[in-house]
Amino acid sequence: MAAPTPGTAQRDSSSIDAELLRRPDVTRYIDYFTGPARDRMSQWLNRGTRYRELIDEHLEREGLPGEFAYLPMIESGFSNTAVSHAGAVGMWQFMPETARDYGLRVDRWVDERRDPFRATDAAVRHIKDLNRTFGSSLVAAAAYNGGTGRLSRSLARLRGVSLSEGGHAKDQDFFALAGRGMVAKETQNYVPQLLAASIIGRDPTRFGFTVDTLPPITVDSVRLEKPIRLAVAEQALGLDQRTLAQLNPQFVLGVTPPGGAWIRIPANADESAAQRLNALPSAPLHRLEDRPRYRLGELVRVKRGDSLGDVARRHGVNEAALRRINAIPEWYRIRAGQALRLPAS
Repeated sequence: MAAPTPGTAQRDSSSIDAELLRRPDVTRYIDYFTGPARDRMSQWLNRGTRYRELIDEHLEREGLPGEFAYLPMIESGFSNTAVSHAGAVGMWQFMPETARDYGLRVDRWVDERRDPFRATDAAVRHIKDLNRTFGSSLVAAAAYNGGTGRLSRSLARLRGVSLSEGGHAKDQDFFALAGRGMVAKETQNYVPQLLAASIIGRDPTRFGFTVDTLPPITVDSVRLEKPIRLAVAEQALGLDQRTLAQLNPQFVLGVTPPGGAWIRIPANADESAAQRLNALPSAPLHRLEDRPRYRLGELVRVKRGDSLGDVARRHGVNEAALRRINAIPEWYRIRAGQALRLPAS
């Protein structure tokens, strides 16, 4: 999985499988994904088909290995609303600082880490930069998970020279780092998971999976110069409830931001859609702007069957505050195991 030179052919996938299937750390995760986690893997494989065309197009444009198409499977299960215990958000699990470095908007109105189009573009550019820095796709994947600084320092200790002094890393350097405990345990497991997912994903029927290919997301965009509630816009366009919320997960408060924004609408919307949306009255933002600001408290995990109200009552916090701190849209259903940040008492 070494970084290819843009414009050159990638390695044959069958040779990659033959090489990696012999590694026990990879086969262990193949066994896990095809065994105890089979239902979850099946869900991820199906959900990911909606985004594969988008992701593959970006990877091909940057000359990156196809294995990176499975990185959001390991990061989030291809969920645009996933939130990690550390505060990473979206399909590609960007932290706020990295997201802003790659041009994504992250504020109280808009979180483009949840936008599959914008986040995919940013993530692939980030991966390309990591590939350029390290020269090894496996080490780049490890750095995506564990951080560039930590991987650079570990490599320098392993090789006795820094990257700037000794050239690029090699794929086997990752396994040397992992074998010596020179990367975090999470990162040690992360790369084998990615490789296992890519092996299964390239030929799911070989592993007994039946994948129902979902149609790719096809949208048009309309420029709005004033804030509009998504629910009101859906009514104006005659769309089903939550259609626009699902196409525009970046609008975390369910309203487009002041100052104007592009909103995505179904590609089959009629030509009058833009006119009808811009004719709507502005949303009453004072109700949102006057909301109190909350200090952050501890992280808690969602239990099976929990609603957001259940979590709020169990910990004695305000449900609206819990929703706002975690940027959870009204339509989004929390999941067992998900981490939520409580408002400080």
